[in-house]
Amino acid sequence: MSEAKRSAQGGSPLFKLSATLLGHTGDVRGACGSDKEVPIPFIATASRDESAILWEYQGGSKYHQQAQLKGHTRYLMCVTCTAPTPEFPQGLVLTGSLDKTILVWNPAVPAGPIARLEGHTDAVCCLQAISPTTVVSSSWDSTARVWDLTTQQCTAVLKGHEASVLSVLPLVSSGEVVTASADRSLRRWRSSGEHVQTRAAAHADVIRGLCHVSEGVFASCSNDSTVVVWTATFDTIATFTGHQAFVYAVCSVPDSPLLASSGEDGCVKVWDMESGACVQTIDLPCTSVWSVAARWGWRHYCFVRRCKLPRVFTRAAAGPQVRTSSLQFEEHVAASFAARQAQQVGSLKKSDIPDKSVLETPGRREGEHKIVNNGGKIEAYTWSGQNWQYMGLVTDAVAPDYTFTVDLEGRNLKLEYNKGENPYEVAQKFIDKHELSQSFLDQIASFIIQNAQVPTLETGTPQPAVNPDPFTGGQSAVSGQHMQPPFSSSSAGYHNPDPYTGASTSMTTTTTTTTKPAAAAMFPNRTYVRFSQGKPQAALNKLKEFNATAASPLSASALSTLETVVADVHAYGDAAQLTATITALLSALESWDRAHHVPVLDLLRLALITPAAVAATASMDAALTQRIVTACGVYGEGPCMMLAMRVLTNLIAASPSAISPDQHSAVCESLLERNMAALKDAQILAVASYLLNLATWAVKQDAERDDVAQCQLQAVNAIHRVIVALPAHHETASRIISALGTLVSSSEVLLALALSLPNMSQCVNAFAGSSYPQQTRDMARHVYDLLK
Repeated sequence: MSEAKRSAQGGSPLFKLSATLLGHTGDVRGACGSDKEVPIPFIATASRDESAILWEYQGGSKYHQQAQLKGHTRYLMCVTCTAPTPEFPQGLVLTGSLDKTILVWNPAVPAGPIARLEGHTDAVCCLQAISPTTVVSSSWDSTARVWDLTTQQCTAVLKGHEASVLSVLPLVSSGEVVTASADRSLRRWRSSGEHVQTRAAAHADVIRGLCHVSEGVFASCSNDSTVVVWTATFDTIATFTGHQAFVYAVCSVPDSPLLASSGEDGCVKVWDMESGACVQTIDLPCTSVWSVAARWGWRHYCFVRRCKLPRVFTRAAAGPQVRTSSLQFEEHVAASFAARQAQQVGSLKKSDIPDKSVLETPGRREGEHKIVNNGGKIEAYTWSGQNWQYMGLVTDAVAPDYTFTVDLEGRNLKLEYNKGENPYEVAQKFIDKHELSQSFLDQIASFIIQNAQVPTLETGTPQPAVNPDPFTGGQSAVSGQHMQPPFSSSSAGYHNPDPYTGASTSMTTTTTTTTKPAAAAMFPNRTYVRFSQGKPQAALNKLKEFNATAASPLSASALSTLETVVADVHAYGDAAQLTATITALLSALESWDRAHHVPVLDLLRLALITPAAVAATASMDAALTQRIVTACGVYGEGPCMMLAMRVLTNLIAASPSAISPDQHSAVCESLLERNMAALKDAQILAVASYLLNLATWAVKQDAERDDVAQCQLQAVNAIHRVIVALPAHHETASRIISALGTLVSSSEVLLALALSLPNMSQCVNAFAGSSYPQQTRDMARHVYDLLK
């Protein structure tokens, strides 16, 4: 009986965490293991930080960072290793990048690349070795290429797919090559470039990965959530179902009947190909697992997920240090599971959660999850290896002790409070979440204290844990358990709260109609959006306060100009003086403590909507523009991040060509590194607004220019990150759908990229639902029709 079968009949899990590899500063996109014949085995990982890292295997669970390979100018997408030769006893490492190139490295002497292979006209997304001296690559340019590493020349171009070629696989026994594409087809080629066979509609959706299974047999995985095993002539042998989302990667384990797959559902599934059963599901604390690789025997897997930490799993017995890491890993998985549960089913009451006796009933499928109430502790379990495996505590599943309803412009917002919490902290989080006026802090906290019967000290009510906003004033009465905020704004627009007061700002949008408009009337978008409302005097007062104690204060002249700007934002017309003031504000951002940046950013945003801004930005030199982009790119979260994106949005509106394509690409790359789902509503609205202005500008540029094409691709990637993170009923939907429609309706290349991105079409289709405004639904339907 195979070990896989023994595990499936009740043994311990096949694979357990062995090591977490710490070293990358960006998301890791790909991994591979060295050939089993090399004297010193290693793992190679490729990252968005524009580097690859070689991890030398030192036995047991020990890995040492041998070298970091730097040479690409854009983030890496793939990595592969070749078999050793007398000249290169450790084999070679090849990396593919968004910069369209392939770099070749000698892992024994990794100081720099020994060769650069150029020829692809778009990102290189997959690499595989045919022999120690021959490799094949695939690209978003819809081709695959065969390379001779001895001559460093391309010997064949495999051209015929109608969309990105996302994976490629050599068939060693026949000397042929299989390619998989976003056009949903498989193609077979001779390595000389001659086309042999096509299997159209091999999957129901984009095909993402390929792997060797045995002689004359391979497997593919797809956005249709399946893994299919094929003969070399494209006859179906088996289909594995069980993933709940896109499957990004598939990998066989040498000398075993095991196959592993990973995908958008945040897990790796291990399949026994003899029985067809899923024998283990490994949950990871993430939403996506991009890659899975296995080497040197069948005891080690490396999983690459959507973060900076590749993880290695093994069958080997774990020592104390590894067991400690495993416990921490399980806690991370449980926390991630809790977050997903909260998104999917909302808050759960303890009384509604079944007790642990439900675990006496076997799971219905591999990877099934349950949460149970174990004596008041909420625990997460997953069905894996024919057992309920403990994942960890779920701390987010408890319903709040109190839930109050806030009526805001017809929306019923929930204000939740648990006994023992600081009412001021809860009030501040509620204000931040819904972007209300900061002046409501005391009012909301007092309401919680009164209605939740919060004990107070003899000296008064609890003090706020955060500093009250210095720009606000005025309070309104709150009574009963139904709060009616004393402000309103037009419902026919986007409501953009001021960062100091939260006051809603109406932004005019196109009037909706029951008549379905033509796509040509919707896309491309032709009008730039601006963030024009705010409380400039409040910002200026706070800036003056900070300026009085700053080591590098603003000059009297700069303050005088700001006084004039603030007096009438929509009338100021001195372009030269405005440029000097913008320069002074940038100096403050570069020299002041970051805690003092909010009023500086807000005044910079407001300066860019003055009549003088058009002339000032049009004549602005590249160095000054770069300073703006750089200054706005340092904030990962919080109000400063929101204001920085508003600055860039207004800069595009004032002077669309002020920011270069390369600068836009850099901004988009920084957005790709952020967890969009963690952003507050106002922050993600600011990101969507920037991307809409970027798309509006980008489609007017010459896409034949490499920098423009790269900028457009990065914009689609960034839009994708926003779209998949948007909560239901979010007012940002209209802007981000407009941005996507503007780009994909202008270019087949951008459309193909959008088609290849996970969950893109499903999320777009969701925006066509009845819960969204008619304009948003119409745009979403048109974009979805393009993506079908």
